[in-house]
Amino acid sequence: MSGDDDLGFPTFLLGSPGGIFTTANLIPAFHQKVFEATVNSNIAIARAAHYALLPLVEALYTADHPGPLKDAMALIGYQVGRARAPLQRATAANLERAKIALQRLDAISFEQP
Repeated sequence: MSGDDDLGFPTFLLGSPGGIFTTANLIPAFHQKVFEATVNSNIAIARAAHYALLPLVEALYTADHPGPLKDAMALIGYQVGRARAPLQRATAANLERAKIALQRLDAISFEQP
């Protein structure tokens, strides 16, 4: 199993039964679909989804990780409060990057062409 969001798909390819991912708090169904696509040998779809996920990972994995996750949760309607010190909130720029990444991920299709 992997705990790194950017290594989820590669570990699924190696037979991992799952993972513990920060972004799964935001988009659990997305991660489930990547896993299912991988185990069902829809590798091209899973790979494309994995690469589409990386901008969100980059926006959230900052020096104050996992603090920015709490701000990102508010973007999807969950008010979970701020991270406690010494963790800092997401910068405005990273929060905007996360918002754009979430919108793009929402448009990903897991259907076979």
